[in-house]
Amino acid sequence: MSTRHLTTITAEEVRLLGAAVTALYIDEVRGQALNLRIVNGGRQWTIETPSSQLMIDIVDPACTANSEGDLALSERVQHFAQCFSEETVSLSIADDSTIVATAGSVTAAIDLVPQRQPVRERWQVRPSATAVVPIQQFWQLLLSARRTPCGVADSAYPTPVPWMQFGDGWVGLHIDWNDFVASRATYRIATLSQEGHTTTTFPLGPIETFISLLLLIEDIEHEILPDVTITVGTVRHDTGNRDVIVLAAGPWRLLVWLVHPLKARWATLVDKQFDLAGLDVIDTDGAEWIVAAEGCEVRVKLHHGHPDIARVSLILVQSVAESLELLRELSQLNASSSGIRYWLENDAVHAAADVYCTALNTLPAAIHQLIAAAEVYEPMLASLGANV
Repeated sequence: MSTRHLTTITAEEVRLLGAAVTALYIDEVRGQALNLRIVNGGRQWTIETPSSQLMIDIVDPACTANSEGDLALSERVQHFAQCFSEETVSLSIADDSTIVATAGSVTAAIDLVPQRQPVRERWQVRPSATAVVPIQQFWQLLLSARRTPCGVADSAYPTPVPWMQFGDGWVGLHIDWNDFVASRATYRIATLSQEGHTTTTFPLGPIETFISLLLLIEDIEHEILPDVTITVGTVRHDTGNRDVIVLAAGPWRLLVWLVHPLKARWATLVDKQFDLAGLDVIDTDGAEWIVAAEGCEVRVKLHHGHPDIARVSLILVQSVAESLELLRELSQLNASSSGIRYWLENDAVHAAADVYCTALNTLPAAIHQLIAAAEVYEPMLASLGANV
């Protein structure tokens, strides 16, 4: 077995990683890991998830860049290191596939996490607005903002997504509770410095987790953390520019993708239904998904309402001509009690059905119902709309 020494991490660093693992959910089955890159003068730890990227920079003059690149360590390596009171833990790599951690006279050999896709380089953000706030007061602001009105306790209906605004010398969070009760709330904190103005959605969950992580580190290490820098901007992504929010304090940096507020509210439940039904998502953007099912492309788009709805739609027939017979047939189909609506738009016949977001477990059935209707009515509608 060929083994090469990689680096030596300290007990303090192990505790930092332990706090990160405690605050974040790492799914090894999906290829998520503690990604380690050794550079000249330090170590870079990165945790990449579909919604965010958490980074920790550790200064260590003894480190020299090597050719290993990013190494996907299992969080079990960190857990092993925490089980011992050693001041340092040595990390080596065996056969280019296994991490060997040594704490005193005890070792653990744990395979690297198989990666489904390469770990991203650290995203380079083009800022549109930046503000610096004191961490303790910002945490108290988040605790205040997450408070729901008394009597609002419907776990089946997610709470609204807050909006964040950079004003003149302050950062504000605004939450509209009108889906539950006629009430709005705005919370503000004075900034220590600020550049630019912006209004954007605010991913309260991951940011609250990140700030609680920093405060946990502060408690563990008995150190006063610096203020938090909040940056809103864009990064260059495979599909073009994507909006992000970045929080940075000391060696820590959290980047979170900004998404449509309805998607932030319901995406987890929608994606769960797609997974359970074995439906493949071809594309997603804004508040909609394009799904492949039974050879058809179906669009699922979220709309705000009371309650919110997921509109399932597809194109039945393309390149049709408007005719009295076609319009009459569409009217008769709409008069039926199937729950599917049919209409003619841009020389194509469309069909759609609505699913309440409070009953997303019926979403796959609505998709298959729409496809079944398309199979039944497509030949007839195509003939009625044939160009003569």
